[in-house]
Amino acid sequence: MTKHQIHDLPPAFRLYVTEYQVFHKTCPCCKKENTGKHPVFGQVNFGPKIKALWVYWNIYQHIPYDRIQQMTKDLFGCTVSDGAIEHAIQTLSGKLSPELNFIKERLSPSKVLHADETGVRASGVLSWIHVQCNKAYTYLFPSSFRGSKAFHEDGIMLEYKNILVTDRWRSYNVHKGMRAYCNAHLLRELEFFIKHYKIEWSKKVKGLLIKLHRNPPEDEGRVKKAFNELKLLVIAGQKEIESNRLMSKDVKTNCSNLLRCFEKYPERVLAFITDTDIPFDNNQAERDLRMIKLKDKISGVFRSDRHLRYFLRIRSFIGTCQKQGKDIFESLLKAYKGAPVLYTP
Repeated sequence: MTKHQIHDLPPAFRLYVTEYQVFHKTCPCCKKENTGKHPVFGQVNFGPKIKALWVYWNIYQHIPYDRIQQMTKDLFGCTVSDGAIEHAIQTLSGKLSPELNFIKERLSPSKVLHADETGVRASGVLSWIHVQCNKAYTYLFPSSFRGSKAFHEDGIMLEYKNILVTDRWRSYNVHKGMRAYCNAHLLRELEFFIKHYKIEWSKKVKGLLIKLHRNPPEDEGRVKKAFNELKLLVIAGQKEIESNRLMSKDVKTNCSNLLRCFEKYPERVLAFITDTDIPFDNNQAERDLRMIKLKDKISGVFRSDRHLRYFLRIRSFIGTCQKQGKDIFESLLKAYKGAPVLYTP
């Protein structure tokens, strides 16, 4: 016997309507009117499944409101307003507070934390999106500040004391623990000086970083040798900059600033060879921010600061569910019903 299967959708997608009828009775003795109680408010309401689907479409798949309205009409035969979709997103955002608090609690003791930021526009005003994450959890929050003031508003940066992976943005100097630089950023800066100004020390430092990334030293002696090699390249770079009379003042300044990074913070640059748990780059944070930029490109700007905050709260939850291999729609539906998804009550 052989089996052949055809997987297809049911013949029609139509909403399943549950009607609650409330009876009004007047007591024959005291003439008082009594009214029954019902579990919903308003004459027409939408249930958690279709609301979770709207959130899935808008927040996860980045589908705009007008297309969600058209899809709802085409698939389910009903109309929906912008306000209903917005209310569904707002409601779920509020219900995710226990999940988001759990995410921050799990990030706090993490050995390695990634952090980054990017700018988007909400109602035409620039806002900064900050991410703090690791391999298992993602936390996103907005702020009007790009710098350290944002860390006083939300997140775990001020309390975190372990290894922080970032770019060279100075605001992260508020971190009290060990820093590790994103070498992908450094390689891009080095490549710029190689391509446009043919600077020899940039080429050699880039080669050293790539070599150490591909073949990290396995013993303490080779680690010390790598640090000494970087130190010698820095000295050679300083001599090259000083002796180059064709280089403009601005280029010399930018080149010296990058060189000073390798001179002053070699332990941050080469942190990845001192501990195998420290990554070479900050790609984890950049991947968690990528969907924010995609949303910005599709929709242009967020409707309001409020909607931006709703979006980031739900994306934090979705990003964490993705990392843990959970079904996104089922997780949104469970959260909408008030059931725990990530934490155990």
